[in-house]
Formats: sequence, structure tokens, C-alpha cells
Amino acid sequence: MTFWHLHSTVSYLVLDLDPIPRPLRQIYSNVQSVAMTPEARSEALNSIPLKRFGQPAEIADAAIFLATNKYANNCVLNLDGGLSAI
Repeated sequence: MTFWHLHSTVSYLVLDLDPIPRPLRQIYSNVQSVAMTPEARSEALNSIPLKRFGQPAEIADAAIFLATNKYANNCVLNLDGGLSAI
């Protein structure tokens, strides 16, 4: 499933099907440092502009921000090291 498929599915479920209006906040991240072959790891790192994987603490920081910010609504945070910008 691509980013836009997932975004539209989540948006539809929250905004159109939920009878109670709720804020929509989404976080998308790229491949994290998981078990992979050295070749796959090198290829993944070379595709990310920052040349590193995101850390769990970085994802957690974004989740805390979205959970505590009452003004954030219909937000999508791309935590992908710049991958979506290329």
C-alpha cells in the first residue's frame, strides 16, 4: 500500500465514517533499521537523503507532539529522512 493509499484510507475512516468529529493525525516513516542483508541495508541507506535510518525515539517524539498539541488537526508528518522530497 502506498503512502497516498494509506492516507486516503485513514482519512476516509476517521473523517467520513466516525459519527463523532475527531482530529486526524498521522505519522508515516520510512524503513527503520531492521534485520536485512548487508546489500539491502546499503541500498536502503543510499536511497534516504539523510543516509541514516530513523530512530524509534524520533518517531516517539513526533507521536508525543501530535498527541499533546490540541491545535494540530488533519496533520501528516513524514518522518522519512527526506525520502518523500525526492
